[in-house]
Amino acid sequence: MDGKILFLEDTNTPTTLIYRYLIQLLMAGKFDNCLGIIMGECTNCPVSYGTSYQDLINALLVPLGKPLMTNLATAHGFYKATIPIGATVNLDTVNNTLTVLEPTVTV
Repeated sequence: MDGKILFLEDTNTPTTLIYRYLIQLLMAGKFDNCLGIIMGECTNCPVSYGTSYQDLINALLVPLGKPLMTNLATAHGFYKATIPIGATVNLDTVNNTLTVLEPTVTV
């Protein structure tokens, strides 16, 4: 993840499992050298033990102090933005925009 923007999303997953996934990534140091984090919306992810998806983000990711975009509407919700994996992008968390800086498909 060194020098990369980490993008994560999930669907139909209780927040207790998402908590475990995020803790495992934290303990493995996967957030240490990433440039930023994008958390897609968690479609149909039920609240567990009174903890919501946003609660997890606030408790585990916000304290990292990394640029962070949350609830990005991608392939599993009503809106379906395509996120090109491996493309050069600009993550602007002040204006809440993600801009692809290079063509990702060539003809």
